[in-house]
Amino acid sequence: MEALSKFDDIRPYTNEEAKFVFKKLSKHPAIYSIMNIVNPDLSKNEVTSFFETLESVDDFQSKISYPALKSVIKKTSDGLTYDGIDNLNKDESYLFISTHRDIMLDTSLLNFIMLDYGMELAESAIGDNLIQRESLESLAKLNRSFVVKRDSSVREMVANSRHLSEYIQFVLNNKKRSVWIAQREGRTKDGLDATNPGLLKMLTMASDRKDNIVDFLRKMKIVPLSISYEFDPTDRLKLDELIAKENNLKYLKDRNEDFRQIVVGVIGNKKRIHVSVGKPLDKELDELEALSGNKLLKRLSEILDFEIVKNYKLWPTNYIAYDRLTETDRFGDMYNDSDEKSFLRRIEKRAVQHDHDSAERKFLEMYANPVLNKIKKGVNK
Repeated sequence: MEALSKFDDIRPYTNEEAKFVFKKLSKHPAIYSIMNIVNPDLSKNEVTSFFETLESVDDFQSKISYPALKSVIKKTSDGLTYDGIDNLNKDESYLFISTHRDIMLDTSLLNFIMLDYGMELAESAIGDNLIQRESLESLAKLNRSFVVKRDSSVREMVANSRHLSEYIQFVLNNKKRSVWIAQREGRTKDGLDATNPGLLKMLTMASDRKDNIVDFLRKMKIVPLSISYEFDPTDRLKLDELIAKENNLKYLKDRNEDFRQIVVGVIGNKKRIHVSVGKPLDKELDELEALSGNKLLKRLSEILDFEIVKNYKLWPTNYIAYDRLTETDRFGDMYNDSDEKSFLRRIEKRAVQHDHDSAERKFLEMYANPVLNKIKKGVNK
């Protein structure tokens, strides 16, 4: 317990802390909204009573988070499919390095699959900017999220990164629990998924000087994770930032923008969803033995990117966007007229809300870039 207290500023709740939080949250409007998804027949008093019967974080995840996500998948998508989970040993812990398109859903989908497979649920990284509201912070920590501190000075940033690196090692080795972390800070908005070598540098900061870095990385059992949505429920909300970036303008977030992104990500239409769990990197790391420093981290990011892009499932929306953007029918056999009409209606409804000539093009790029990624890496379909 003493070792755990070192990470009190960033770790999720313990079971004892969770019991106190359950009582505090039992009458919060957000809880009633969540429980209305799980069981719409419950009255507010019944919700309060049910919430107060919870005894642990496992209780919360299995009795509330899992049923709520199951309902969200049923109501807002045409189904979730996944592959590769059987590459993993149920009794081991892994470091999942993942694509990141949705604030809450990405890590929730992994845990949904892990629970079905009979694995211990993962802890997941979440930026402190996303949990400014006390209720959101409580819900995140009840779902085993740990905090990534941002917007700090250079000196603080180095200390925070080392602290985070040490905590991830603590989770993997002491708690024997897996960890989910995005391949770069913030969500991918343009569809060009790429691993930030800076993230990998952070992961190695907990190593000892005498450690062989490749062995240190291998012990983490790094698993590339590719999550794809046929419709990105937050695509419309990402356009303003993409347009600002193209015009070299600083994008200023609205005060409630992150919260709105979370809500739209949950309730928005996703059509089909697929999660592909890669094989743990092992032999792939052998070629890093001859490298060191930034060259090693850069090569590791390239290995991760290849695996993530290779396993990323493309949908008709991606192929349609690529063909329209390039004015070709290169992938015409990957979609039909119905697919095309449905996607074009989506573009019309969303791009028209943005008073800018490049809105439609940026929207198409968002969906076409995953195809381009595969082409560049020689894994077209």
